[in-house]
Amino acid sequence: IIKDTCTTVGAIAEALGDLFDEEACTLFPLLFELCGSAKKVMSSSAVSCMTAIVTHCRGGGTCLAAVMTQVSRDKSAQIRAHCMAVMAEALSVWTEEQLSPHRELISATLASGMQDAGNGARANARKSFAAFWRLWPADGDLITVKRSLFVSIDRVQLQIATPPVLPAEGNASIRAFVRNARNGEPLSG
Repeated sequence: IIKDTCTTVGAIAEALGDLFDEEACTLFPLLFELCGSAKKVMSSSAVSCMTAIVTHCRGGGTCLAAVMTQVSRDKSAQIRAHCMAVMAEALSVWTEEQLSPHRELISATLASGMQDAGNGARANARKSFAAFWRLWPADGDLITVKRSLFVSIDRVQLQIATPPVLPAEGNASIRAFVRNARNGEPLSG
């Protein structure tokens, strides 16, 4: 029943387009729940329904905004991955003029999606990023720079947080270790 319902809603979205935008957005909380279902049929039906709605109901972009908000709010990695896949589809289908009002939200969603703990969400975020970068290369470069900066900062913090290894050979070695540290030589045992 759920599969048929999702197919019907997708067909309605395709037939009515922007006229169905408001009503379709009210269905999104239910579709998000279905995306997290352990049953593959229900999950894939919900994703295809959301994709149909987002691709055909471009009205004010409220459905796309709901999907992007869900990426940052939901605790389920599966739901975040599905939402990023829907976003990738929207970025590849919508025009630049339709996406422009949501540019900052898309940028923030992509930045968080590419740092997501879930592998599926990161993979779909990279697909979305490719479409985003084709539309706005300067913004895409900015996301890349910010991301590499955060990775560099994390690596530096990891190096600072790692204590040096003290030598185990006795007092003479410890004195040499401390003397080398004061002279700025590498701290290794």
